[in-house]
Amino acid sequence: MVIQQKRCVLLCVTFALALSVIQVAAAKESDNVSQAAAACSKEEKGLLGAIPDEVMPDTHLRSRVDALKRVRSHAFTRKRSVLDWRRAMPIGNGDMGASVHGYPDNLTWHIGKNDVWWNNMPTPHEEAYPFMNVEEIRRRLRSGDKSVSKKILSTLQKRWDAAGTGRAHMSSCARFTLQLCRSAVFYRTGEKLDLASAIATSSFRANEHYGGDMSGRVESFVSRTDDVLVIRATPHGSGWGIVRFEFGRDPMEPGMHTPKITAEEVDKLYQPQMHAEKQLAWFDMDLRGEDAFSVALATDAEGVDLHVVGHDVFARGRTGAGPITFYLTVVSNNDTAEHSAEARRRVQRAKSIGWKALRERHEAWWAKFWQRSWVALPNAVRERPWYWGLYRAASARRPGKVCPPYTPPWQASNAPGWGMFILTYETTRAEMGLLATNHAETMEPWFGLLNRVREPLRPHVRRHYGIEGMAYPHSFSWRGYPLQTPTCDGNQILAGSGESVKYAWDYYEFTGDIDFLRRVGYPMLKDVATFYRNYLIEDEKGNLIVFPSHYLEAAVYRTNCLADVSMIRLTLKDAAKAADVLGVDADLAADWRDALKRIPDYEALPDGRWKNSLGAQLAGGGTVILDLHDLYPVSIGEEADAWHGTPAMRQQARATYEHYLGHQPYAWDISLSFIAAARMGDREYAAKILDIYPKTRDGGNINQSDNASYHREFAVDADGTQGFDVDITSACASEFITELMLQSHCGDIRLFPANPLEGHYAFHSLRTRGAFLISSEMRDGKVPYVLIQSLRGNTCNLVQPFGEGVDVQVRDLASGKIVKQVDGADADEIITFDTADKRIYVIERKDVPLEKVPVITL
Repeated sequence: MVIQQKRCVLLCVTFALALSVIQVAAAKESDNVSQAAAACSKEEKGLLGAIPDEVMPDTHLRSRVDALKRVRSHAFTRKRSVLDWRRAMPIGNGDMGASVHGYPDNLTWHIGKNDVWWNNMPTPHEEAYPFMNVEEIRRRLRSGDKSVSKKILSTLQKRWDAAGTGRAHMSSCARFTLQLCRSAVFYRTGEKLDLASAIATSSFRANEHYGGDMSGRVESFVSRTDDVLVIRATPHGSGWGIVRFEFGRDPMEPGMHTPKITAEEVDKLYQPQMHAEKQLAWFDMDLRGEDAFSVALATDAEGVDLHVVGHDVFARGRTGAGPITFYLTVVSNNDTAEHSAEARRRVQRAKSIGWKALRERHEAWWAKFWQRSWVALPNAVRERPWYWGLYRAASARRPGKVCPPYTPPWQASNAPGWGMFILTYETTRAEMGLLATNHAETMEPWFGLLNRVREPLRPHVRRHYGIEGMAYPHSFSWRGYPLQTPTCDGNQILAGSGESVKYAWDYYEFTGDIDFLRRVGYPMLKDVATFYRNYLIEDEKGNLIVFPSHYLEAAVYRTNCLADVSMIRLTLKDAAKAADVLGVDADLAADWRDALKRIPDYEALPDGRWKNSLGAQLAGGGTVILDLHDLYPVSIGEEADAWHGTPAMRQQARATYEHYLGHQPYAWDISLSFIAAARMGDREYAAKILDIYPKTRDGGNINQSDNASYHREFAVDADGTQGFDVDITSACASEFITELMLQSHCGDIRLFPANPLEGHYAFHSLRTRGAFLISSEMRDGKVPYVLIQSLRGNTCNLVQPFGEGVDVQVRDLASGKIVKQVDGADADEIITFDTADKRIYVIERKDVPLEKVPVITL
């Protein structure tokens, strides 16, 4: 009896202990889930006072779309891997990124971060700008000295060749290599990049010669909420057996960006300082200049010993039957002065949270991102670039972090040729696709960059130009240092400053955030508008002219280059409107508007098109780079398109467009030129572009190493690669597809202006100027309804989309009240109506109200 009582007590104690363990585990799991929810709901703001994350409810839509299912359908897949990182799967969290590729015995992650740069240090003014200032250039040009531009170009090139500092540029951070199944034969290798979750998966079958199954999959993502790269290797059979991995950084080598540094100096001064203990490894590294960073790695792999060998960490061991997980992060001295300690803390914290919770919160963030808006096209392949562009943009940028330069954070080069900020048409291209797609907060890194570099650059502007205001140079680093350039402009790119700040006004127009305009947007606009107004000089007729002015890639100065004039006009106009909205600087706004009246019209050639930026009519129709600059008044300047502008401007825009683009199946930039096609309402050419984009890297074809690889003028090797490589993090494809279906750049909202008419086109919760969210669809050329949610209570101007002579009504969906009726509305007639904040309105045909439109599932 006593023994039985003791056994009973022991069983009760054991049960109580087990229950306690379960409760603790459940509490820990609940805490992890709560932390995940909290992390997902917390969003960095940077310069923004609030994140513009409004979404129109989908209750009233007549097309049913599962947004996440649609995004998943655009996952990138291939039945192989690649050996070149340029065609690897890109993953990122808006600050840190990685490119993933390789076969099981050599799976590789190239890891980078937007604020880790080589040579990020001050450049002497005399090395970054021409040897003569603007007044001297003007004086010599007026005296008839035609050799000025050649002298400047020659001097810049000599400085470039002789310089010991080179240019600052983004630099790769680390490489992690995982070797599985080294003794096996692997087959059925496959890769999948799921855009909906931003998770890259490598899967394979692998059998050892003696029959053991070593198949499995390796999943990886860069956590948006926890700032770690998470890698999970899951075996399908008995386990991985012997696992080997390597952790370190690719070596720096003397080259074109560090011509005066010897190999001995690089090996002595710029090597990672490695450390390893148990399941943790890390290294600290100083780069030439002001940047430094640390990379840390933690793993749950039991039975694996980590060893420092020189400047690398190696590990090898038998891991057992279950999955193994790795956690990596990069922390820069821009993040914190204690970057080494923070890197270690971050990976150890991630390890304690665990794979499951990290993945849940990561997936939750991306699910929320994708539910902000969607588009549907009749052809899924043509639709894919819209989602791919947004995936790339969100993977490379986020509020509060350094903006990516001309290179993404998943690049693997320590000395990329285009790893800095370059102000050309690429400035506009890089920021495209973020506002209208309802992801306006991803613009913040660009505003943060401009805000950060203004004061460091200001002394250079005053010294070279001798006037007040801000002119951003052709090339600079994120710390605000102008960089050497061997090109003829010598950092004198006028149009680039206007392109840089145009989004400050656009952001306000799309969001209605007047606090942002007051604190951030208007100061930027005012700075550049002040510079432009001071740069304009009066000619003998009393006109204001741009002199000297020059085309970006031409070593010749002239007057009133088209791109310069277009950007000056746009900036003065937007700055004046911003001053009016804020009720400030009335005298300045009046002066800017007066200047606009005194800038001459664009000069036209005998055939009616605008005189190109080189000032001559080129034989054969110009070049593919030239065409995009000479369409600036259409694609960027918002001065003319198929429906807006004076009759003369519209005629000239049409003539210029037809000459440069109307007959070409491609364009060099695959962005601004395509926007011009949308704004000219060219449905036929738009169909060609919809076929081109999916073939490019911007459009989701990462089998291409560069956007230009499809281009007939560029030789591509048999393996699909080439030496010229550009991979900016642009959502320009998203912008183009959006503008086919929705435009608002000239003050009115126009639906489906340029998409092909056949098939079913639909979109949900896209943004327009005036701070509206729009949802609509077109069924074989017919628009059945338009849904508009007002975010700021502004007056809405909608171009009537239903056809000629239609009775149209505007109805408040909450109250059912008819707020506007137009009987027999003309095609393209503008329907104007007042709105109330947060209310949703339907614009519909009176004879076919919204409720009578058939509901379909796409």
